[in-house]
Amino acid sequence: MRSSLQKIERIKDILDLNGKVLTYKHSDEEITLNLGEEQLSSIFSRFIKRNLSTIKNELNNGKLVKCQSGLGISCLFIPSDNEEEFYLLTPFLEYLIPTKLFHESLTKYGASISELVCDVYFSLPITPRKKFNYLVELLMGSENVDYLDSIVLIEDTSVKNVRRSAAKKNNYLNSILESEVKFKKEILEAVVDGNISRVNMLFDLRHKIHGVDEESVEQGINVRRRKSYNMNDLLRYALEQHSNDYLGVEELWVKIKNKLDNYDLSEDVIRSYCLLVDREKYKDKQAVVRNCIAYINDRISEKISLDNVSDYLGVNKSYLSSIFNKDMGISIVDYIHDKRVSNACYLLENTDFSISEIADYIGYFDTSYFIRIFKTLMKVTPLKYRESLSKK
Repeated sequence: MRSSLQKIERIKDILDLNGKVLTYKHSDEEITLNLGEEQLSSIFSRFIKRNLSTIKNELNNGKLVKCQSGLGISCLFIPSDNEEEFYLLTPFLEYLIPTKLFHESLTKYGASISELVCDVYFSLPITPRKKFNYLVELLMGSENVDYLDSIVLIEDTSVKNVRRSAAKKNNYLNSILESEVKFKKEILEAVVDGNISRVNMLFDLRHKIHGVDEESVEQGINVRRRKSYNMNDLLRYALEQHSNDYLGVEELWVKIKNKLDNYDLSEDVIRSYCLLVDREKYKDKQAVVRNCIAYINDRISEKISLDNVSDYLGVNKSYLSSIFNKDMGISIVDYIHDKRVSNACYLLENTDFSISEIADYIGYFDTSYFIRIFKTLMKVTPLKYRESLSKK
């Protein structure tokens, strides 16, 4: 299987893969990779150098070659349609290993542990196994890939132990937040839609249910700050494409950018942008309706009643119900059901939660009632909905 640079770049765009594609010649006697930190670069380059002869032989046979070092850093060699050349997809992580295990692995290589080493390592792009398999399928031009025959895996002897320990502690990678790319994409979609309840749910799933080890995911204040800056810029760009309130976006971007020097605001950044979209989305509605929506969206997974909302807003519930229905074309109760069922659909598709767990999580504490509401809105039961997804 041989590929052109244009084909590889197109596949990268389709899968939203980070990193670069480098071109080398078979006559090159050495491949030196710059990972942004001298020790990591040296460890990985030495590993590649030891196996370069084997790599080239397999590439000449038209095989893909995946190399994985003892630190869990991987790269993919791809045979070129020009037989004198080959391509290298720059290093990525397949999973995040726990901080303690990473430090132990560094020590085995005689490397010193520093903030820069951790910053660089934990900033490498993550390409989970599922996305890597999609990459291989697109390169091979087939969904029925014989991985044993198509890919040669060259790994450091300690990789298996690292992977086993990492998988045991970080099994959240096979769930909703399987990759940072997927998480950012879903966050951006929720923000552009002004869906603050979805934003809250995504963060809650990330931090609590999926057990994300923040120490491992974002090592050091410099990494956290850099990711916040990046998210701030991404959100600004996304909203400029969808919002008429350009000045509001610009002012918020500057305000948050000025604060980022002091502490990590990644979640606050996202919620602030989401509220801006929400304000723009419902700017033609009466203030009491906007406040009602904000109250519901922020408490969508809690027990909410018309009495709760009217008491909080300090208005008569009959008046609130009437004005909401007039402005939104839907009752408050139906609005709550729509939001909750939307979140239920997401959980049915992206988690293995049971139906009763989903009912509790989204704010229905009676599973039978949840199933009845879900079927009314979606025309199928939650179980049938999940089964239909598995057939696609």
